Amino acid sequence: MTRAEANGVIKMSTEPISKVIERCRFRIDRSLDLNITDVIRLIDEIEKYQIKRTISMPVWHGLGTGD
Repeated sequence: MTRAEANGVIKMSTEPISKVIERCRFRIDRSLDLNITDVIRLIDEIEKYQIKRTISMPVWHGLGTGD
């Protein structure tokens, strides 16, 4: 980030606008190309795994060797 960008000043590029549009379309296509039910299922599975992992550890886990 340049000093001008850090101060909130945006410098316009000499890049052709067609390239900017192409890059934006590519990013939008990639970011929105997912199935929301898949994401929810992944979250549910991770939460189940974390609950199982927490329950299976003994009370003294992580307290050290006691030396």
